Amino acid sequence: MSHQILRDSLEEISAARYFGIIVDETKDEAGKEQLCICIRWVDKNFGVHEDPVGLYNVSATTGENIYQVLQDVLIRLGLPMSRCRGQGYDGASNMSGKHSGVAKRICDNIGLALYVHCFAHSLNLALHDTTKMVDLVGDALITVQLLYNLIARNSVQHVERLKTIVSNLQSALGGPNNKAVECSGKVIKPLCPTRWTVREKAIAAVVSKYEAILHMTDELKSLRGDAGTEALGLHCTMLRFETYLGLKISLEIFSVTENLSRQLQTKGIDAHTVRVVVQTCENYLKNLRSNKHFDRLYSEALSSSQDLTEPPRLPRTRKPPQRFRSGQSDHQFDSPGDYYRAQYFHILDILLSELEKRFNKTSMDALCAMETIILSSINSSPLDDDLVTTLQPYIVEGDLDADKLSLQLKMLPALLNTFNQSRNIPVTRVTMIDTIIDILASTDTTIMFSEIHTLLQCGVDSSSCSFEKAQAGIWLLTWALFGFTFLK
Repeated sequence: MSHQILRDSLEEISAARYFGIIVDETKDEAGKEQLCICIRWVDKNFGVHEDPVGLYNVSATTGENIYQVLQDVLIRLGLPMSRCRGQGYDGASNMSGKHSGVAKRICDNIGLALYVHCFAHSLNLALHDTTKMVDLVGDALITVQLLYNLIARNSVQHVERLKTIVSNLQSALGGPNNKAVECSGKVIKPLCPTRWTVREKAIAAVVSKYEAILHMTDELKSLRGDAGTEALGLHCTMLRFETYLGLKISLEIFSVTENLSRQLQTKGIDAHTVRVVVQTCENYLKNLRSNKHFDRLYSEALSSSQDLTEPPRLPRTRKPPQRFRSGQSDHQFDSPGDYYRAQYFHILDILLSELEKRFNKTSMDALCAMETIILSSINSSPLDDDLVTTLQPYIVEGDLDADKLSLQLKMLPALLNTFNQSRNIPVTRVTMIDTIIDILASTDTTIMFSEIHTLLQCGVDSSSCSFEKAQAGIWLLTWALFGFTFLK
């Protein structure tokens, strides 16, 4: 039965002509490394399919070995590598490394097999690398998780006691309408260990209940054993102004990136939209990188932490060993505000650099160019010659016929007019690739607009954040569909 399912899937994939590859690695219960392979393809109605084709044991997880296994699998399945138009892997160096990764090896042979890393995962890695390089934010996030471990993970009594403290503070401050200490929602939340973009609520819970948690750690430090020692350490940490400021800065950054993450994970998002929303986020972060915004944030932190933490102070200056000194003295900050200003700018600079590195890639340029050509044509806008040249590789490879494509692009406005005649509310301007797909799929246009279909098919095979979502289910789906009989 498993072989019949596989044969039926391969017939449909072959009929679609082009496909994308999704590959991930996982270990079975015996500890053997298994290579999970999934084929992504688009039918004539632009329905996206992601079909698992098997689990394959690999002797080594190097880029070269995985590439050879992948080649062998595609040959056995009767799928020519030359028809691959998209690749989706995780960010591991053996898969996406720019020198010897699987993606690089395939692109060297098949230049049109564009590698696109999951958009949401790219943002996740950008945040991870930023917090790893900046102690002010990284230490604040560690404190949030340790507070959850101490108070909420294993003790219901601790949670109830914290609720009581929050309620008492509310009453002392003028009742539940006072916003100084919030009672709504969970008292304290854990940090998600994998999804860095959904940490805003956990950080906000600690910031909004900072005074109550400070009282709680002060009570728990009298406990015997490890719990008391940990509570004492966390209490001392929370008394430091830099902890509070780090939480405020983290909250400001993660609130922006969480909105971006939700947008990147919407169904049917295209490369052009990804670039627009990421650039919007970058522009907002650049606006935050100003003395005006830092002064506002710093003043708010000073005001709200006045009776909670110690006053801000400059860190102790440490002299390097004599053999490492260059003869010039290190920069000395005049005030704590100047020191934290430099830290704040450093955080934003690293995050902007990470976003630029992970979202401005050659594959994104090619996908955006494809979409811009189609959108400009259907809206009767003039085409940039540089954009048109990006399609030349597809013409050389025989994917597209230049003359037919030119004619069909000119006919797109007429197709839009015909589509509007059957609608009560006409579409005056098309801004999303999904709209064009709906127009083409509303009737059978596979012959009249064959080159447009091919161009969209190649783009859809590559651009989607669902690559990463598919990887999470490949192992279970393949195991259920093929069982032990298909393992090689």
